[in-house]
Amino acid sequence: MLDTVHGAAETRGAGGAILSPRGEGEGCAALGTRHILKVPAEATGGSTSVAEVVVPPDGGTPLHRHGREDEVIQVIEGRVSLWCDGTLREVGPGAVAWLPRGSVHAYRNTGDTEARITVTCLPGGFERFFFAVAAAGLQAPRDMPALAALARDYDLELLGPNPIPPRG
Repeated sequence: MLDTVHGAAETRGAGGAILSPRGEGEGCAALGTRHILKVPAEATGGSTSVAEVVVPPDGGTPLHRHGREDEVIQVIEGRVSLWCDGTLREVGPGAVAWLPRGSVHAYRNTGDTEARITVTCLPGGFERFFFAVAAAGLQAPRDMPALAALARDYDLELLGPNPIPPRG
């Protein structure tokens, strides 16, 4: 599902600064989460992208590795467990994780309510993976071969199911 959430994604300042209010931006629903693009790679010359991701309870990512970008995840609301290179940690609002390219990682919302995180990719461009998944109507685990093929186009390697135990 592709849509625009609450109007324009950004307001530009005279010097090129971007202000993107909460909940506003180009959005899509993909792989059980809602992605709202706050700062598209196109707006930064490809150097960075920022997305707001709304994750339902027990939602998260499969175990994966990025070959092209570093990733920064910041928890805005809720409780999220992060698994990175064999280390598991549950964190809450204000927590920040730096996930360098090549690190094996996953996250899961381990709280009882939706979690809201921001995901910053350096360089930008990976955010378009979720829009491609949504446009193709792909779902996990039903469409894993097609998801894996699409992931390769973004230098993303899907390594297996999420290693973080679900709640309850």
